Amino acid sequence: MVEFFMRIWPLTAFLFILNPELTFSKALEGPMQLSIERDSRWGQSVYVTGPTPYWGQNNCQNGIKLLPTHYPEWSLRVQFPQSEVNQSSLTYCLIDDGPAMSESKNSETKPELSQKKLNRKPVIYEYQQLIHYSPTLGISRPLGIFSPQKFSTSKKTLLLYFHDGQNIFEHVRPGQSSAFSWKVDEWLPPLAEEFSNYQLIAIAIGNTRDRLREYLPPESTGPQGVGIGDQYLTMIDQEIMPLIEKKLFPSKKGPSITRALIGSSMGGLINLYAASLPNFSQTGAHPIDGIFALSPSLQFREIEQRLASIPMKGIHLYLDSGTTGGNNDNYYLVYKTRDALLTQGRVFGLDLWHQVGRGEPHHETAWARRAPLALRWWIQNLQQSNP
Repeated sequence: MVEFFMRIWPLTAFLFILNPELTFSKALEGPMQLSIERDSRWGQSVYVTGPTPYWGQNNCQNGIKLLPTHYPEWSLRVQFPQSEVNQSSLTYCLIDDGPAMSESKNSETKPELSQKKLNRKPVIYEYQQLIHYSPTLGISRPLGIFSPQKFSTSKKTLLLYFHDGQNIFEHVRPGQSSAFSWKVDEWLPPLAEEFSNYQLIAIAIGNTRDRLREYLPPESTGPQGVGIGDQYLTMIDQEIMPLIEKKLFPSKKGPSITRALIGSSMGGLINLYAASLPNFSQTGAHPIDGIFALSPSLQFREIEQRLASIPMKGIHLYLDSGTTGGNNDNYYLVYKTRDALLTQGRVFGLDLWHQVGRGEPHHETAWARRAPLALRWWIQNLQQSNP
């Protein structure tokens, strides 16, 4: 049914309510199967929306797309944090949503995950920078560490490793323009306040002149030649992670550490490749739990062959895109990747989440908005699975 998206349609929605009484009065204990039979014409899809941010705030265009696995039945297995499904009433929508979004139609309301009102003391952060020379790649790069001034060597710790490290921070990068920034130094401290049972530390891995090869899987060829992404990931696993973690926690009895790998564009592409390598993402010395691919460069289609190799357990996957600019920020290819992962058995909201930034371009300002929402989803899942 993938081909049924291949015609461009204007983005319009037709509402129909499956059951006005469809609510959830109990906390969700496991994956929930959504299912409805609905005929559609070429270029249409069925979405579901509800009153909370995870469900799109009753806006069909921000809802969750179902899969036409057994057409005309549309279905999807979903699971969200308990607070997001209690008393939720869902509405199903039929949307003309062809692969290339019309830029003039992208003015929908953007969902925001609400933060809790906090009365805790703010978490004060500090920044330090290292220069690391890699024997594996034969080149030096900057490494930025953004950590609480006072952090515990025993508290549960989330280590957030970012690619394109020069673009991660807004205020702590001396002498650099802030035009291309994820603003992590602005939104990470409030996020740390919200999840006070964890300490959150960001590590920014700088890029180099070989970026277009380092972020490219070895089976792909880009403007600079054949990818050396396997060597780049070896550097992260065998050089950078041991260096950073020994510096932060010199004692052998360090905290419980959970890691995430976060990147956009080519950085999102290399993250999907990393997820497909169990010896890197799961069985290596520094296993990764969260894989975040924001606006991934899926025009390198060889990555599609690797999706089936991503382990079904032990990894939370996050995908997103905007809808404007060149190739509409690969909006359609990201949806196609999402659907391929769901058909393999992943559960939307449990071990896979996907956002669409309606009207947003392929740019750091868009990733700065979506990244904290993605991390909040991940941390809430960690809390539920390991309180």
